[in-house]
Amino acid sequence: MVLENLGTITGDGSTHPLSTGLEKSKIVGLTADANNGANITIGGAGVTSSTGVPIVPGQGYFLPSISDPYEFWNLKGIFYNAQSGDKLYVVYGTEGNIT
Repeated sequence: MVLENLGTITGDGSTHPLSTGLEKSKIVGLTADANNGANITIGGAGVTSSTGVPIVPGQGYFLPSISDPYEFWNLKGIFYNAQSGDKLYVVYGTEGNIT
């Protein structure tokens, strides 16, 4: 497994997918910046600031790891809602060779 980083996502008050490219992942970790002014929510395409799974500022959330070789998380299908200026950090694990 190779750990990848999406970089810092800065909210704008709207709902967006974690990625616009096809990102296959076996594990996904999300952390809300401790200085955020509000919870960040994650879920499906209909997630809003008041629906979905809340991530409290300074806390994190891991989607369950997937061991089945034919199943994966698709980062295009995981959405977040973050208030303007709030930050979300995302890491995900992909299959890959370790050299």
